Amino acid sequence: MKQFFYLAILLFGFATVSVQAQVSMNILDWSGENRSVGVASIDKITFTEDDLVMNYNNGNVESLDMLSIRKITFSGSPLGIADVIGTAKANKIAVFFHSENQLLINNLPDGKHQLSIYSITGVLVHRSVVDSGSPAVPVNGIGKGVYIAVINNQTVKFVMP
Repeated sequence: MKQFFYLAILLFGFATVSVQAQVSMNILDWSGENRSVGVASIDKITFTEDDLVMNYNNGNVESLDMLSIRKITFSGSPLGIADVIGTAKANKIAVFFHSENQLLINNLPDGKHQLSIYSITGVLVHRSVVDSGSPAVPVNGIGKGVYIAVINNQTVKFVMP
């Protein structure tokens, strides 16, 4: 039973640490005392047969009897992976086929931007300036195929049907 308890703590408690940038580990004991430990100050957390062992960055080692621990939680995600991915997706420029000779470019920052379109073989097939106020771009002479658009150091693959 004790091994199942340790496994549950590892799977549910520490899986969170690997997914998000946590700030503190909160340890609640059976007397109701809650203790917060800064995760940045801990070099390594391990389990022995009966103890939770925290090796701190300054060289100190602390052992806590597992039977005295009621609950371990992690808190304070200043910027988790989901936040970073969400921000990156929100700012990513998207290029869509709009009509026979037009592309539609979404998520352009305000202002004018240089657009370069390359064939899949790397040949420059179109270059123009795109204004965020009018995201429809005429692209006469580009045939069917897969292309790569470069705008603001972002690369976007699109298909002309």
